[in-house]
Amino acid sequence: MAANGSSAGSSQINVPPFNGDGYNLWSLKMETILLSRDLWGMVEKGYNEEEEDEHKRMEYIKRNAKALCLIQQALDAKVLIRLSQTRNAKKAWDILKGEYQGCTKNVAAQLHSHRQDFENTRMKTEEKVQDYISRVLTVVYHIRALGDELGDPAVVRKILRSLTPRFSHVVSSIIESKDLSSLTIEELSGSLIGHEGRLDVEQDHTEDKALYIKGAS
Repeated sequence: MAANGSSAGSSQINVPPFNGDGYNLWSLKMETILLSRDLWGMVEKGYNEEEEDEHKRMEYIKRNAKALCLIQQALDAKVLIRLSQTRNAKKAWDILKGEYQGCTKNVAAQLHSHRQDFENTRMKTEEKVQDYISRVLTVVYHIRALGDELGDPAVVRKILRSLTPRFSHVVSSIIESKDLSSLTIEELSGSLIGHEGRLDVEQDHTEDKALYIKGAS
């Protein structure tokens, strides 16, 4: 089962448990943890086991052991058994990736499916901007987790062209006044949420005025 934590220097960290399900999300979390410990390079590229410099070789061995330790601590027993024959962090990672992310053909099929979802996603009539952007970003996460470098500019343009007609005015304003190649998703979200708030206030005011007129007549 996954262990409670791992010591690195004077700090502790809890590794996300992995039992065979949800590989893409787990691998994303683990990559961040390994990056924070300056160990991701050891997992991504491995090391030269024939390094002649004794000091470098011992440092590589030490860092490999730390990376492998973090990976192993995250694994359920039924998953860990698959790594029983390796003491190399990169090989261990590649085994997990190959088995749980799937073969190249399966990855391509998953990527195609998520790409279709990305293109077909549209904002619903009563949906809040924040909820819609969260839906889009969930699809984006799945695409990126499969190795597709879907950039923020493409996501920004996708959001702008798939909003409801209620946002037509602000979309035109953003396209005319902003550089979409550098506009971040966070900046776009802030602009749209602010516009949505103003629209809601105007709508409430209009409804209150209509009720007042109706009551006075």
